[in-house]
Amino acid sequence: MVMIKVVHLNHSGFVIISQKTAVLIDYNQDTAGVLPILLSETEKVYVLSSHGHQDHFNPEVLSLDCLCDKSKYILSEDIRNMCNELDLITHNNEVHFVREGDCYEDGDLSIKTFGSTDLGVSFLIKYGGKLIFHAGDLNNWHWEKESTIEEVAEAERDFLKVLNELKHDTCRLDLVMFPVDPRMQGDFSRGARQFVEMFDVGLFIPMHTWGMWDQACDFSLYWNNNVEYACLKDGDCLTLK
Repeated sequence: MVMIKVVHLNHSGFVIISQKTAVLIDYNQDTAGVLPILLSETEKVYVLSSHGHQDHFNPEVLSLDCLCDKSKYILSEDIRNMCNELDLITHNNEVHFVREGDCYEDGDLSIKTFGSTDLGVSFLIKYGGKLIFHAGDLNNWHWEKESTIEEVAEAERDFLKVLNELKHDTCRLDLVMFPVDPRMQGDFSRGARQFVEMFDVGLFIPMHTWGMWDQACDFSLYWNNNVEYACLKDGDCLTLK
């Protein structure tokens, strides 16, 4: 049986490790200082960035010592200009820029990109025998004190459109990492609830919480189903079997 280790780095950043490979997603910062240790015994690292917002993409991820000589980059297309302007991509890096609907595959994993309700893409990843979804900034974004009724309705339509497209590919996801952002106030968990009502989810991990752990992870207030969830703080780790 393949064992998969999942570690939350910060905000929406995770590293997922199986055997001698790792998938690093939406690196912002490694506040717990665990990444070099986690990657010390890996032979290959896939670096994924869903979009260029600074809380999802830190340019230093392209030059971290622990990634040197063993990394492949799958970056949202909107990051391309940023990389060119900062001269961050060299000929030594294997880099793939992706848009919604693109696919990447090699012997260790496969990736298909889906839309976002903000910038960039979300990732459906087949890795270590598991189907994994990282939402990036895909969410039912509605702001209690700012959004009009029409804006709320439009946000919901856009969000459900992406979910229906994802459902054409799969109804079952072993692991989901999804924004649960208390800054929206009000019904901030609506997108998360809609997601788990539409898909058979093995394990749900909230992200994009801006450090508001107690509020974002008090699922007893709004989680009306039997989906297993895990609230990981910076540096926390769990194992999928």
